[in-house]
Amino acid sequence: KVDPAPYTQESWDVFAAALNTAQTVAANDKADQKAVDKALADLETAKAGLKELETPVVVDKADLNAAIEAAGKLNEADYTPESWKAFVEALNKANEVAKDDKASQDAVDEAVKALNDAQKALEKKAEQPAVVDKTKLEEAIQKAEGLKEKDYTAKSWEAFVKALKDAKAIQSKQDASQQDVDEACKALENAMTKLEKAAISGGSSSTTGSTNRGTGTTSSSRSSASTAAATGMTQMFATAGASLLGILAILKKKYRK
Repeated sequence: KVDPAPYTQESWDVFAAALNTAQTVAANDKADQKAVDKALADLETAKAGLKELETPVVVDKADLNAAIEAAGKLNEADYTPESWKAFVEALNKANEVAKDDKASQDAVDEAVKALNDAQKALEKKAEQPAVVDKTKLEEAIQKAEGLKEKDYTAKSWEAFVKALKDAKAIQSKQDASQQDVDEACKALENAMTKLEKAAISGGSSSTTGSTNRGTGTTSSSRSSASTAAATGMTQMFATAGASLLGILAILKKKYRK
């Protein structure tokens, strides 16, 4: 009546042999008491020696696998070398346990705890200040400082000066963001683009007809007089030159004779 299912094959084979022998002795009318006692003892020993099959233990690795997955998303560059080293050691151990088919539940739970503790102990690196490039802004300021107020209209110059002042303020600001710098540079460049040239006043018209104090003569009269004097001088030199050439020609003819 014993069911073989719960027992190992090896222990059942021993039991089955002892049972078969006992049945044979029991059916033998000529068997003596010694044979009967031995068959009974062997059968009882074999029955006591039946070994039950071991029920496979199911180890839950869900938490371990989740912890490993979360750890894999972290970036080494974000943490101090010391804390990262301890974290990696715990992560490597967790991976070993996760791959071990014979790992016990206790080993799995310990690996989960060690990995979580190492992750919590990670120390963030000190944040480095962002590098802000002010090169273009400085170039724009240098260019703007080379401009002259007298060359432009008052209204456009006023807007330009304000943009230049704001740009210099951003340039000297230690915690200015890159966006602040870029916007200040753009505003200054736009202000320079919108500068309007001042109108150039005519110089000749302002002097025409002006009167010299104490003399009563006008600039136009002086100009006419100067022109006449220059013309007279030119004519005088021309006449003198012609006379000189004439004298030279007479002398030359006389010399040849």
